[in-house]
Amino acid sequence: MKEIKQAVDVSHEFKYELGCIEDEVCRHLAVHGLNKAPDYFWYVPASASGKYHPKSSLGLAGLVRHVKGVFRISEELLDHKLYSPFTPVEKDMIRVAVLLHDCLKQGTDGTHTVAEHPLLVREALHPTKGYGFTCDMDTTLRVKDMEEKWDLICTMIETHMGIWNKDNEGKEIMDIPKTKAQLHVHMCDYLASRNCIEVDVTPREAQSNYKKKDESNAPAWQSDPATQGQIGFIKKLLVTAMNKGVSHPYDGLTLVKDGEIVITKGKASAMIQNLQGLTGQ
Repeated sequence: MKEIKQAVDVSHEFKYELGCIEDEVCRHLAVHGLNKAPDYFWYVPASASGKYHPKSSLGLAGLVRHVKGVFRISEELLDHKLYSPFTPVEKDMIRVAVLLHDCLKQGTDGTHTVAEHPLLVREALHPTKGYGFTCDMDTTLRVKDMEEKWDLICTMIETHMGIWNKDNEGKEIMDIPKTKAQLHVHMCDYLASRNCIEVDVTPREAQSNYKKKDESNAPAWQSDPATQGQIGFIKKLLVTAMNKGVSHPYDGLTLVKDGEIVITKGKASAMIQNLQGLTGQ
């Protein structure tokens, strides 16, 4: 496996996702696995051919965005009373499986997608392999708990391809999902891989803590450049306002200059909210 040559702050890159995991052992498994992921995981697209994933999962770091997309779909379902028959710990194991399911997408060499990639995770990202532990009772119990959870997580990863479980020669090499947790992980991955579905992976929780009277509480995302989706929506709302004859304070405002977006996400969000109110949408 390639060693990570670039400095990747796992806790920063997956801050929202790791923050959803409450179980200490599960969080350790997730961080450990992401830290051991091969270098290519951080910059390759989710689909080399571009046929099987939405545009947001293509290009530089597309695979990471795909994982985040799967995670967001999973969280929506885990928060739904009708679709989440899981205990808190089971939810956390699902979260770890989602985060690590494609870490070995291109095998150990990082040259192309390999059909058996779900089967490589168990050993490649193993949490205790190669580590020495003292044999006191407390450590033994913690290691046992870690290995038991890792085994269940790997069964979800190893079945996440669903019916696409064959190698290049047509031989079945992976099981199809059977348990509710396995089916959950597969369905979330399946939905996130459909090229007609785009998932907004921007964490929304940060907005709830924002107080207009105290700018120091403004989350970091407010100052990031606005997204293409925001710009497109603003333009649509401006056209609607013009067609309805609604006056607004944004005449002459530059959104994009020389191909670069020049307003922030915070400004774009405020504009959208204001224009929606003015146009009655």
